[in-house]
Amino acid sequence: MTVDDPGTIDAAGIDRLTDEVVLTNFDHFAWNDIREHLLTLQEKLNRYLGFLEAGEMVEAYPEGIGKKVRIDVIFRHHPPTEAEDFLKS
Repeated sequence: MTVDDPGTIDAAGIDRLTDEVVLTNFDHFAWNDIREHLLTLQEKLNRYLGFLEAGEMVEAYPEGIGKKVRIDVIFRHHPPTEAEDFLKS
């Protein structure tokens, strides 16, 4: 599962050092078309937010109840500077 499969959560677990729930997105796309890449990434991240807002995380990972949640994006290709504003937000 990767960024081009917007209906799924790529990976989830508990960070034992921070005790946070970590939802991870694996992004293997090259940055040839920055706009299209960002739209694809945004769609995937919206799925992650929906997963949290709809309470699906509590159902799938009850051990995460009451814990902070972090979303990590792991890129295969370093994002260009043009993508930095989106990624910071």
